[in-house]
Amino acid sequence: MKTFSDLSREIADLCAQIKERDIQRIVLATTSSYAFATGCLAALHTDCRIIVPPNALPGMLAHFVGADCPLLSDIEGAGGDHQILINGSQGVEADFKELDPGASFLDFYTSGSTGAPKRVHKTLSQIEKELIVLAQRR
Repeated sequence: MKTFSDLSREIADLCAQIKERDIQRIVLATTSSYAFATGCLAALHTDCRIIVPPNALPGMLAHFVGADCPLLSDIEGAGGDHQILINGSQGVEADFKELDPGASFLDFYTSGSTGAPKRVHKTLSQIEKELIVLAQRR
C-alpha cells in the first residue's frame, strides 16, 4: 500500500531527473493512474509542458517523443533513449512549490480517428473549472 510519503518521494525523484535534463516539454503516457498522477505532478512542479498523446502505442509515441521532448512513463523501454521511467524510485522529501494553475500547461491530443490527432491546449485552471462543472452535474 502506497502512502502520501511514498507519493511525494516518488514525485521528488522524478522532479530531480527532469531538472537534471533541463526539460521544457514532456510526453506523459502510462498504464496506471498512480503513475500518471505521479508523472503529472512531477512535470507540473518542474514547469514542463505536458503532452498527453491519444494512446501509448509505439507508432503514436514516435510522433511525440524525442531528445527535446522525452517520454515520462511506466512502460519500460517505450521511449528508447528518450525516456524517464516511472518505477517507484524515491528521492528525498521535497518542499513542493504552490502551482500556478494559469501557468501550468497540458496538451491533450484527440484520437485522430477522422485524420491526424489534433492538439487540445489546456491550462490546469481550465481543467479545474471543467471538473467543477462536471461534479455539479452529478
